[in-house]
Amino acid sequence: MARGTEILARFQTTTPMFPGEAGGSDGIMGAEIRPTAIKAALRFWWRSLAYARLGNDTAALKREEDALFGAPADDEGGRQRRGGTARGQAAFMLRLTSAPAAETDLFPQGLPAPAEIDGAAIPGGVAYLGYGPILYSRDLGGPAFHRRGIKPGTIFSVALRCRADSDVDGLIAALKLFGLLGGMGARSRRGFGSVALLDLVRDGEVIFNQPETLRDYVQQLKAVLPGTYVASAGARPDWSAFAPGRDGMRGSVCAIVAAGKAVPLAGQAPTARRPQRQGQRGSGGPVSLQAALEFMPPSWLQTLNMLGVGMMLYRSSGRNGKIAYRDKPAWRQFHEDHDWFYEIAGGRRAERVPERVAFGVPLPFYSSTTRGKVTVGAAAATRDRRASPVLMHVHRVGQDYLGVVTILPGRYLPDGDSFGVKRGEQPAGTVTALPPEGFDFDPLFDLIDGHGRPPHRQSPFRVVDGGWILTGRPAS
Repeated sequence: MARGTEILARFQTTTPMFPGEAGGSDGIMGAEIRPTAIKAALRFWWRSLAYARLGNDTAALKREEDALFGAPADDEGGRQRRGGTARGQAAFMLRLTSAPAAETDLFPQGLPAPAEIDGAAIPGGVAYLGYGPILYSRDLGGPAFHRRGIKPGTIFSVALRCRADSDVDGLIAALKLFGLLGGMGARSRRGFGSVALLDLVRDGEVIFNQPETLRDYVQQLKAVLPGTYVASAGARPDWSAFAPGRDGMRGSVCAIVAAGKAVPLAGQAPTARRPQRQGQRGSGGPVSLQAALEFMPPSWLQTLNMLGVGMMLYRSSGRNGKIAYRDKPAWRQFHEDHDWFYEIAGGRRAERVPERVAFGVPLPFYSSTTRGKVTVGAAAATRDRRASPVLMHVHRVGQDYLGVVTILPGRYLPDGDSFGVKRGEQPAGTVTALPPEGFDFDPLFDLIDGHGRPPHRQSPFRVVDGGWILTGRPAS
């Protein structure tokens, strides 16, 4: 590779990270930060910005992405016959210059980990977001980590050497977004594995320093996010990307949130958009997210728990009317999803899918009373999952920890794909996925700023002062 631009980037983990799936000598899954994982994260954030330039021109996206990140060779010698552009090799080389050792234990006591983090029990909100790496332990009588991970506060560095003809500016923008909004590893879209960019050096010149205040953080994000879009960027993106709001269609949202004060009406499902079935009304209860939490000193744990408890209050039907956090009443805002489950579990064929599929699939339903199980997934033989358009991130600025929520609505499933519904292991119907303009993303937007305004659902969060980065609303 001819000598070109040299980039050095230093990152710090802000929440536990669970990368890699290699088994250790003791049979417990290991954890290792790998260059391929970082490269995949950079590819995601580079693509999220490309829509502003290309609109839904997927052919142009593929050409530019292949040129920068590389692609499998499509004929002899790894070169396209038309144009003579090499496709096999990326336009940059990436290597780790410092990284935590493989299989770093989260706690010195080893695994299974004790049910404590920084002296506090793993709270329900953190366990909710961390399902998979965190599971219930019968021995400990509560949630516990069952995988090794990379500790919060761990610093790792990468060096990139770019060809002279490569998209260096696009790569730098992706590095910044990765280090301001992103993460790696299991449950990274739910706040685990969050990383913070500490500094960025291009050819010996420092071009980025970590933010020390909320205002610095917001300014740095706004500086890298798109300010303008090509004319063809009026539709929802065909991939996860930043997109503007237009013609009543909400665009991408990004906000710094804290626990909200809004309180649902006692004895009612707050701001339900349609009448609830007789006998199915939720307990509601005068509990806000702020009231539900017992605030501790600022920490990644407190912030991640705030995000998790907020999600539970917002979307959970609970068990016996209670969420899995300090026995607080569930808001039951998606009561029609609850009714749908019992109809399908009772033998009815699925003719629609629940609203909560907007948060990603597979979406499982289970009744501990009837032991009925219903699962919604993508029906394609090669694909049964769709990652959530909601990305949560924990960022440290000074002594504070920010909870950041980004929503990237786009094409939910490829054209012609359907949702598949199963009752237990038996098929219970397929439902054709709607195109992006017809898909209901309102449940995602209401998570951030519903605040009980009809016809919106109650939001558990409030956007902090100065914390709007993208509202997603069309410019007036």
